[in-house]
Amino acid sequence: MKKILLLLLVMLAGVSYAQPTFTTGNRNVNFGNIALGKTGERFIQFRVDSLAPAPVTVICSNPHDMQYTIIGDTQFTIEKGQFRNMTIEFIPMAVGQFADSLIFSHDGDTSLVRSPGIIRLNGTGVASDTFARMAIQPGFGVVQLGSVAVGNTRQSSFRIQNTTDTIRTLYGTITAPKPPFSIASNGEPFSLVMQDTVRVFIDFTPDTVGNFFDSVLIHSNADSLNSIRKVYLVGIGLPPGSDTIPRIGVTGIGNGGVNFGNVPSSTSTARYITIRNTSLMNKQLIGTVGNPTISAFTIDSGDVNFTLDSGASAVIKLRFSPSTAGTYRDSLYIVSNALEPTDSTMVLLRGVAVTNSITDDRVVTSISLYPNPAKDHVTSRITLSEPTTINISVFDTKGVEVLSIPSAHYDAGIPDVDFSVKALPNGIYTVRYSFFNSAVSILMVIER
Repeated sequence: MKKILLLLLVMLAGVSYAQPTFTTGNRNVNFGNIALGKTGERFIQFRVDSLAPAPVTVICSNPHDMQYTIIGDTQFTIEKGQFRNMTIEFIPMAVGQFADSLIFSHDGDTSLVRSPGIIRLNGTGVASDTFARMAIQPGFGVVQLGSVAVGNTRQSSFRIQNTTDTIRTLYGTITAPKPPFSIASNGEPFSLVMQDTVRVFIDFTPDTVGNFFDSVLIHSNADSLNSIRKVYLVGIGLPPGSDTIPRIGVTGIGNGGVNFGNVPSSTSTARYITIRNTSLMNKQLIGTVGNPTISAFTIDSGDVNFTLDSGASAVIKLRFSPSTAGTYRDSLYIVSNALEPTDSTMVLLRGVAVTNSITDDRVVTSISLYPNPAKDHVTSRITLSEPTTINISVFDTKGVEVLSIPSAHYDAGIPDVDFSVKALPNGIYTVRYSFFNSAVSILMVIER
């Protein structure tokens, strides 16, 4: 018997357990209801295991139905430990349900994915305005509850609106968040006629010290891309009795930050922001206003190093002086000893320099980020009108740079830039794309 067991152990030791080298994500892609002439977009992810013996080459066939289109290359190579997202568009040209298949082959391990493989595509074309439309305010879908001492409660709200321009009723339900967040009122199922709204109130009552992050899920009969929406909730629990900390308020900021509007190139215009110490007790607010990174935006006047008693304020004059035509976006950070809402306040800056020429001088015409919310990896799709160098940086809610992607030069077209966010914890981040003499920021949520 011992000899048999010994022989079995020797045989098992000689077995090579092959690691899976190639996998793909969702094999059934459903675009839902898309209005005629509109575009639905989904992506498929192909992955190669880090222990794979070699890179894997993938070849995809175009769908038979012309209403489905592969965006980008249909043949590509994925290095070991990397992934590739393929975007599929569905543009229905008739009312009805449309099913098709995307067939792909590869030279990797076929233990999990046979070669060739099949990914099924489904979508339904509907007549325009056959569904209600839903909008969430604030636009980013993030409710900041700020800093609250343990045992106390702070309330904020978000708004749901039926934005359809036809007589369509928006129906929906709201899934409650987990403690320390709770729905204070208007959390029941809603029914909104055209342009009607409902405001949902959220309570934040921390029972421990720390950062809290959760979301409210909204299910509705809106169009397929917006039928399920998330509203993210962010709050900070402080030690009991610490509500006497300095607080900061900034005015002069619209929904999208400080907007300088359209300005002729080689001229300038000014805007003002006011920093106020909103503490309930006489706690001094001490801080600094950081300079923008793009030279077109400058601090024209005002004390960038401020000390404010409770109720006092300081005015900062900002100037937008573009030298060439184009769209400019940047941000400045106000860093202080306040913990309300945070010790770092980001003020977005934007302006457009115009010219009499009809030439479109924009180098980067569009940027999208997906998946968003993200888990481990994200892809930036950038549309370039000409070759350019782009630097990508990621900042947390305090304005601290937590990730930097090395600068790279890209050809004109629609390149995809993939990067990993595995090392970042759940939360809300700002992704800044810097190029030429401008920058664009996109909000990114990490949720696992």
